[in-house]
Amino acid sequence: MNKIIRICMVLMLAMSIAACGSKEPAAQQNEKQGETQIPNPWIDCGTLEEAAQIAGFDMKVPDRIDGYPNTTIQAMDKSVIQVFYSDKALGEEGCKTVLIRKGLGEEDISGDYNEYKENTTAQMNGVEVSLRGDGGLVYTATWIRDGYSYSISADDGMSAEQIEELVEIIK
Repeated sequence: MNKIIRICMVLMLAMSIAACGSKEPAAQQNEKQGETQIPNPWIDCGTLEEAAQIAGFDMKVPDRIDGYPNTTIQAMDKSVIQVFYSDKALGEEGCKTVLIRKGLGEEDISGDYNEYKENTTAQMNGVEVSLRGDGGLVYTATWIRDGYSYSISADDGMSAEQIEELVEIIK
């Protein structure tokens, strides 16, 4: 009788181990558990022209921004173009960026939901620009022109004068 109980216990242990080890890919396991991951909608582009083909509209930005030698261009199908100017490779530890976006519609496309002590508006290049920041620096600027939303987000902040220079270029 003891032998039968031991054999049953060994079989139950073996079955529980086998049940825990699944040969299904992780994505399928997550999907079954209701944890389907959303694919990244951003498409890396080599040029602004390539981004324009994806987004369905063009965008004009500065070739470079002082202190940010690296440029990364991305687009989202028929909706947004974004250009990162970075001091290091994107994703590298300590990387600081200035991000410029243009998108269809009149919504805030900055993606910056932080609350700032300083919230003002200023007329720049014929449009009203919302400036959000702290300590005299602007961390996010947004505006609307001709059916498009625009934003500038700067990790280290920028002066209002620097923002105005960019607003004059960005179209």
